[in-house]
Parts: sequence; C-alpha cells; structure tokens
Amino acid sequence: MRNLLVGMAALAVAGTALGAVHSYPGANGSAAVVGSIGYINPNEVGYFWSVSRGDSVTETFADGLPFVTQTRLDLNVIQNVLNSGNSVNWDVLLNGTLIGSFSVAQGFLGPVTHVLNHAAVAHVGGMYTVRMEVTNEVPGGGGSHTWLAGAPAGAIGSTVTLVPAPASLALLGLGGLVAGRRRR
Repeated sequence: MRNLLVGMAALAVAGTALGAVHSYPGANGSAAVVGSIGYINPNEVGYFWSVSRGDSVTETFADGLPFVTQTRLDLNVIQNVLNSGNSVNWDVLLNGTLIGSFSVAQGFLGPVTHVLNHAAVAHVGGMYTVRMEVTNEVPGGGGSHTWLAGAPAGAIGSTVTLVPAPASLALLGLGGLVAGRRRR
C-alpha cells in the first residue's frame, strides 16, 4: 500500500490528471459568462475583448479534494477575429486566488492547454470556483474571440482539471488504508 501511495503522489507531481475533470465553461448556461453575448449558443461563449465590461467566465464545482496545487485548463478557441496584432489577456483565479495568466493572440484557433502549478488552494465548503477574467481592453474594431463550452459530441470540448496536492493524495490513501484495516 505504501508503494501505491508514493506512486500516486509522484503522478500528481508529474502533472498527470489525477484530479477531478469538469466541463468548463459548462454547456447550456451553467457558467456565469460576461462577454458581448455570454452564451452564443449552448456550446459557445464569448466575444471577449473588454476588461472595462468585466469579461469573464466563472463556474463553481463541487469537489471534495482538500487542497489543489495544479489547475489544468484544456480550452478551445473556436472563433478569433482579433486583428492588428491584438490579443486578449486572461487571469485565472481559483477560489479568489490568482494562479496564472495567459493570452489569446490574433489568428489562434483550436485547442490549447494551460497547466498552472500554484501554491495549495483549499476547497471552500467542498467547492472550487474557477474564474477567468480579461485583463486588457482591445481597441474598438480590434476584434474578439470565443471559447467552446463543455464537450459537445464530436468536438474537443473545454475542461478544467483540479489536481490534488501530493500530501492530500497521501492522506486520502491513508484514510483508505485505515478503513481497510478496520474492516479486517
């Protein structure tokens, strides 16, 4: 059992998606989306370009992981009409804590993965809130982009994976070990 726990912790450190995978932003309106349209259709959100409007995507997930030290965003840009060298800059927050940033540049389309390693963030009442917010203003006429929501059939959907801290994995494993010994 000890080798199993050590192996699980090593996988989490290596960035393997051992944690909980959630559709993000959820299809059919489950996320709070601020963009020029919000949900364009059940599987697409956005027209993002404005920090002053508060462009953002926020969703809360029930997830009993005690602490998370890695957040993996698998996102998909499906429309991008940014021009003149413009980009949309994003901050990513987990339970209100800034954990990373990235940009969507003019011309980029398709899937992209952002693996954000960060200090441990604890759940709040068994919940994690993931928020991406635009941090710049694209000038008028400078374009925008959209995200694919959820994971519709036949498409590469967008997800967020919360990876537990290695110590959390060990504690979860020890709990199973103690419970298993009590049964015997």
